Amino acid sequence: MSLKVVLKKLFKAVMTIPMVISGLVTRTHKGISYKLVYGTVDQLVMGYAFDPSLQKKATIGLAQLGGAFATVTTQEQIDEICQQMINAGKKPQADITRYLSKPGYGIVLVKDFLKDFNRKEMKAIYYHELGHLVNGDLSGNPTGLVVDLDKELAADAYAVKYTDAKTMHSVLDKLCKNIFERFAPIVTSEEMAVIKEEFFGVNGIMTKRLAALQAM
Repeated sequence: MSLKVVLKKLFKAVMTIPMVISGLVTRTHKGISYKLVYGTVDQLVMGYAFDPSLQKKATIGLAQLGGAFATVTTQEQIDEICQQMINAGKKPQADITRYLSKPGYGIVLVKDFLKDFNRKEMKAIYYHELGHLVNGDLSGNPTGLVVDLDKELAADAYAVKYTDAKTMHSVLDKLCKNIFERFAPIVTSEEMAVIKEEFFGVNGIMTKRLAALQAM
């Protein structure tokens, strides 16, 4: 077996390990330290398994965030989710979560939504999220998430510097397709209509982001 084949198999294995393990490695970009988390929807919401309704809400939230996002986690947030687990009788899970979770910046890539992405598209979505960190979009943000159109447009422009507008446009097209496919079986038609309106309505965030990329 050639070294190239071995490396490809190793890379595939690493990229399919649980997201709590992939998030242990700290990376740095332009002096900013962060953790890169790569996981499936099920892995990312497993911390809410003690409450099915909360788990579904978190799952839908992943779709509304666009399938990949930059975030900042505080110790208070870690303590809160751990306490919720303990209250639900899941102390072993709480202990593991507390041990593995650390405060700080993170970039989360949701595997389910990256289906059929090529190497350049993966680079574009990665640098889009790095753009949020570089632009300071999480500073003073109590939610630790970015849901602002102007900040999304600026992060798109940052990704274009490292790839190109056509690639970033393709990223958004594929993300939306994968998101709708992934959530169609688990949401009601009313919930899906709300998600589609948020994405592609006249004032939808994807509508405006795609238009901006088209104009570049």
